Amino acid sequence: MGDAVLSYEYYPETLHLVLAKDVKNMPEIKSLLLNNKLDCALIKPCLVPNVFVVLQAAYKASQAKIK
Repeated sequence: MGDAVLSYEYYPETLHLVLAKDVKNMPEIKSLLLNNKLDCALIKPCLVPNVFVVLQAAYKASQAKIK
């Protein structure tokens, strides 16, 4: 498991990235996420070529929330 705390000068909040391996309670986590009990996003790591892509998506989401 790995984690990182990222900050970006144009993104107003702190972004926490966690890479989990061999998760045993995925059905429970998915249920919590779908019921808006978790304030996060689950992303398949194989679909992310670089951490910057996640940071850019977070920035765009924050800008959309402001508008």
